[in-house]
Amino acid sequence: MVKCQECGEEVGDALICNVCGSRIKQPTENLTKRFCTHCGAEMSVNDVVCPKCGKSENDAASSKMSNTLGNNLIATFNPGTGFLLSLFIVGAGHIYLGLFKRGISFLITQVVLALIFFGVLNLILGLILGSIGSLIAMIIGFIACFGLYLLSIFDVYKAIKKIINGENVADDIAFNKLM
Repeated sequence: MVKCQECGEEVGDALICNVCGSRIKQPTENLTKRFCTHCGAEMSVNDVVCPKCGKSENDAASSKMSNTLGNNLIATFNPGTGFLLSLFIVGAGHIYLGLFKRGISFLITQVVLALIFFGVLNLILGLILGSIGSLIAMIIGFIACFGLYLLSIFDVYKAIKKIINGENVADDIAFNKLM
């Protein structure tokens, strides 16, 4: 029977200990291959350094502690705070998570949409069609701004889930590639 290396509890074939939540290290005597924690390349059990990327397993332990931008392996933030910030200001949740490019791009896009629809287009349609034109511009502007607001909230939610799961979240401009 396999025991947890952290608390000593018997875990059977489980990959995670039900008592302490630690990942169970599998015995390596029967294994001949494993995968690099950095690049995913296949390597021998005896390899200390990955033949593809040249990084060692010791580098993996130190990189998990660093929580570098764009490679969020450990959530060092309060997910609720990030989500709440995104509810109040478009892009603020992204910025809180360290996704600065994405957050700023959402914020700038929201400001530009508001200026176009509530300012310029409102003025132009108001001069051409009167008050009905202003109303049309404001309704379209509200729909566009509210749609971007919802998209921003959904994007923060997906980023938080990825970061908590240990997945990579790239800090790119929001509309280049939506997660």
